[in-house]
Amino acid sequence: MFCTKCGAKNSEDATFCYKCGKEMYGTKDNPSDDKIVNDNVEKKEVVNKKKENNSDTVQKSNSSLFEWLTSFDGVMSVKSFWFAQVALVLLGMCVFFIDVSLLNVGAYNNTWLTWLYAIFYLFATISTEFRRLHDTNKSGAYVLIGLIPIVGQIILLILLCLPRVEENNQWIKKQTEMLND
Repeated sequence: MFCTKCGAKNSEDATFCYKCGKEMYGTKDNPSDDKIVNDNVEKKEVVNKKKENNSDTVQKSNSSLFEWLTSFDGVMSVKSFWFAQVALVLLGMCVFFIDVSLLNVGAYNNTWLTWLYAIFYLFATISTEFRRLHDTNKSGAYVLIGLIPIVGQIILLILLCLPRVEENNQWIKKQTEMLND
């Protein structure tokens, strides 16, 4: 017989769980066994649904990588933020090497491809920083702190590394409403 609280396996004649001490249901003395087990299963389902709704990795099926990098709506976890930053840097290095190789071949005399990517990189970085700050329940305007030389950039880096704030987070609520529509 398994404990309904901690899931530990107990002997068939046990009246209390050896691990957590909770009364074991399903004994001959307690016929209300099924109701308790069903209540626990329903509670676990509700908790799982709440976790799914708060996940920022859930994207609509028609969204693309470009939309994911340039959207200012919603929130972004720490892991997703740093993944996006690494992907943008690697893509930038590829664009730079392509641009330099075309320049060395003599295909053209300017680096317009690098400039075009630099504009995209700036926009994508600002949008991911906005959503990361929203995940910590801060306004996206905190990005402007990064304009302060050295000290502002350190403060912004610290803000971007803060953990998610789920309690009273207005941006998570907005995202879940948007995903449910």
